[in-house]
Amino acid sequence: MKRFFNLLLLVALPFCLKAQEGIDVNSIERLPSWEELVQPEKLTKNVISHSRQLAKSEVATFDEELAPFYHGVASGDPLSDRVIIWTRVTPDLLFDGVEIPVSWRMATDPELTDIVAEGEFSTNMDRDYTVKVDVTGLEAGTTYYYGFTAFDAHSLTGRTKTVTTGSPDNLRFGVTSCSHYQQGFFNAYGNLAEQLDLDAIFHLGDYIYEYGTYSDFLEEGDTVFPRPHDPENEIISLEDYRTRHSLYKLDPNLRKVHQQFPFINIWDDHETANDSWKDGAQNHDPATEGDWETRKNNGIQAFFEWLPVREAEGGGPTKIYRTFKYGDLVDFIMIDTRLEGRMKQAENEEEQNDPNRTLLGAEQYDWLVNELNNSTAKWTVLGNQVIFTPVNLLGLPGSEDMWNGYPAEREKLIEVLKNIDNFIIITGDFHMGIAADITPDPGKPGESIGAEFVVPSISTANVDELEDLIREVVPTIDINAIDDLAKTVNRQLKYFNTFDHGFYILDVKTNQAQVDFYYTESILEEATGYRQEGSYVVKDQESFLTEVEEAAPSAEAAPAAPADPPLFIHTGIKDRNAANSSLIILAHYPNPAIERSDLVYALSKPMTIKAGLYDVSGKLVKNLFQGQQQAGVYSLRAEVGELAAGIYFFQIETEEGRVSKKLIVE
Repeated sequence: MKRFFNLLLLVALPFCLKAQEGIDVNSIERLPSWEELVQPEKLTKNVISHSRQLAKSEVATFDEELAPFYHGVASGDPLSDRVIIWTRVTPDLLFDGVEIPVSWRMATDPELTDIVAEGEFSTNMDRDYTVKVDVTGLEAGTTYYYGFTAFDAHSLTGRTKTVTTGSPDNLRFGVTSCSHYQQGFFNAYGNLAEQLDLDAIFHLGDYIYEYGTYSDFLEEGDTVFPRPHDPENEIISLEDYRTRHSLYKLDPNLRKVHQQFPFINIWDDHETANDSWKDGAQNHDPATEGDWETRKNNGIQAFFEWLPVREAEGGGPTKIYRTFKYGDLVDFIMIDTRLEGRMKQAENEEEQNDPNRTLLGAEQYDWLVNELNNSTAKWTVLGNQVIFTPVNLLGLPGSEDMWNGYPAEREKLIEVLKNIDNFIIITGDFHMGIAADITPDPGKPGESIGAEFVVPSISTANVDELEDLIREVVPTIDINAIDDLAKTVNRQLKYFNTFDHGFYILDVKTNQAQVDFYYTESILEEATGYRQEGSYVVKDQESFLTEVEEAAPSAEAAPAAPADPPLFIHTGIKDRNAANSSLIILAHYPNPAIERSDLVYALSKPMTIKAGLYDVSGKLVKNLFQGQQQAGVYSLRAEVGELAAGIYFFQIETEEGRVSKKLIVE
């Protein structure tokens, strides 16, 4: 997140400070760094001031009718004959710790009557009770519906689609990135779920954020967002990353969009830690947070457990750079600019200009060049985390995390791209809507070799949320002029929206590719409204952007997956949990435990909680919490290092009854 603010102030403010005074921006030698401009406490208090305007959520944290599949369903990594389907079973207390059989089925109709494939998958605590099935033997370009059964209960019905082969006339894709749970509601995911004619959705990273409740803008004692992170601490351990993914998947809008479309995911930095590279991260301190390789692997493991991403056959290291071929119309080449080969961000200009610096690593770079040169599709699209287009940041700090910070490799790749017809880059990370010509020289926009489209964030802060802070730093700034000033300095930028949150739709035809930006009504409260603003076309063989007045027309769409799961075969699960239907246990990590153990639970309404750790005789050994809690997700942490080895019990008592969970201390 610190990277975003560097970029925000060091891109926007120079334009406003100097352009408004009539000074040539190219004459600027250096502006103060972020640390010189703003003290950390100023950032905290300004964003806190904004956060207090957020409306309290009245929606239940979880849907009781989805038991035991509270996290919904998802699909992803579609190919012409297969697709990954995913769910997570939250085990009933009677079955925790054992192997759980889960039945799955896939059909051609929403009622799941015309079944084309079915089977059973066993899950357990080793994989956090997640279920991933690679369903094979499917027909290309076909919409399917799928569902799961466990404990005599059905999951939501999911809807997915395989990759089209042959010569399709028109394909449509959603593109999204950067969903920060604490900074706003995921309304844009709900808006995106309504676009039923999409073939797939590309998520370009920052699916989760690693910050704790009091490490991302907030301090102890400050008013907390109505959607605080769980766990409250910055996530480091495998259990932490799993819990954070679990929290996100309980969001109703994220659950809706996963239910309707296959996702193609790549990670950026916040799936591990801010401004990460292969061997470390800006937001990782080995002295206090342990070994980076361990933390990185924890984030990667949770990513593959909780997302419908295909893993390497036979286990072993799994790479996220891969290609999806949609017939002869478009190839999507997805890359990893984070963890695969990136060298540490440069700390000075001399280091940045080192010709041996790499963002991709030698192996991935060679793979990418081979994929580009061998693509025979009409359109070649690169799925990428950070901005590639050369952007004039005036040589200031802040560009080192983008392709700007690796100029030698970028220039080498540009030479390859000059020979690629109909080339497009789709990019996340930056939290703003951008359409730009890719020009080797930013000062010569007529020499474009392709187009780049940067997707706005789902909810992560941008200029709109930071207006008070920017005005405090530069009182005379014209906030409304930032977008136009940015385009004045960077002539290759055809569209620049620094205020709004949403997504875009990439519409691909044989004669053109068009991007239409969509913005949600609000992230400050739960809202369903959204608008379309900004449409840009790249025509066949032209390689530069043209603005158009209307969004591309919708295509014919298969029926949506139903909002409710099929009827329960019987209500055994609900009967067992009837005493506490407003409280569910989501996870228990680790168990057995040596030093500590966390119990993760959710409340669907405000309740009075009394929680403790008891020994087998019923004696209270640790009082963990007592008081009122709002609807939300919470973690109870028991430090057990001083306890004798044996069996203990977490117990949570509410006005509806008691729930107990066995804990083994080793």
